[in-house]
Amino acid sequence: MDVGSFHFYSYYNGYESGYGASGDCPSTITSSVECTGWSGTITPIQTLLGAFYSGGSPSYSISTIFMTEGSWAQNGAFDSTSTSQYYQDMRSFVARYLMLSSGTTVTNGTTTQPLNRSYWAYFNGALSSSTDYGVLCDTNSVSPTQTYCIDEDSYYSYDIYGGTAYNTVYNWLADHTITLCTKVTSGSTPYPCNEASAASVWVIPITSGTSTYNAVWTFGNPSGGVTCPGTNPGCPSLTSFTGFETLDGVNHTFGGTKSINITEEPKLLY
Repeated sequence: MDVGSFHFYSYYNGYESGYGASGDCPSTITSSVECTGWSGTITPIQTLLGAFYSGGSPSYSISTIFMTEGSWAQNGAFDSTSTSQYYQDMRSFVARYLMLSSGTTVTNGTTTQPLNRSYWAYFNGALSSSTDYGVLCDTNSVSPTQTYCIDEDSYYSYDIYGGTAYNTVYNWLADHTITLCTKVTSGSTPYPCNEASAASVWVIPITSGTSTYNAVWTFGNPSGGVTCPGTNPGCPSLTSFTGFETLDGVNHTFGGTKSINITEEPKLLY
C-alpha cells in the first residue's frame, strides 16, 4: 500500500465516533474551539499517523498519509447564543485546526512522518443549518458577505468569518514550514502551549527561507485576552517583529511601543 487515509473531525462529543474518525474531542473539554489543542487534535492525529507509519492495529507501514475529510463536523458544534461569538469561534477553529494538523508529526527512530495532505469538509452549505458540515461558503448569503466564495467556481457569497480565515491561514502556510510549540507542564500558571488555562498562550513558529513568523493565540477565550509584553509566561518576544496580521487579512503595524492583545483568534507576528 502506497497511500493511507483517514477522516478526522475534532468535534465535541464526537459526532463521527465509530465511523473512521478517530480521536474525537474528549468530553472533559466543553468548548468546541478548545478541541483544537493537544488532546483534541495533536495527540489523536499523532496516534493515527503512528498506526499507519510505525505499526499498530492494524499496521500498514506506509509513509504517505492523507486526511481526506476533516473539520469541526456539524455546525451545531458552535452553540453560542451570541452571533459575534459564534463567528469568532468558527474562524478561530478553522485557523487553529489548519495549523495544528499541518504541524503534527510522529517520529519513528530517526525519521519524522508528517501528515502529507489534508482536506476540509465541507466548503459549501447553509451556515444556519446545525447539521451541515464545516460550512465556510454560505449558500444562504448571510450578511456581511464577500463577492466570491473561496471555491470561486461556485460563485457563492460567504460570510467573512470562516471562509476568510481559511484563506488567510492558507497564505500563512503555503510554501512555509510550521513547527509545533513545546507543551510546558510546569512553572508559572498558566503554562505556555498547554490546556492548563484559557489564558495559556500558544506560539507557533512558521518559517520561509531566513524569515520567521509567529502565529499566536490563547488556548481559550480569557476575558480581556492576554496583553504582551506582560506577566504571562507564554508571551513571545516582540523585538524582531514589525507588526501582525489578523484573520481578516488586515495588517497592523506596531507603533513606538510594541504591544499585542492575544485571544483565541490566531494572529501572525511578522
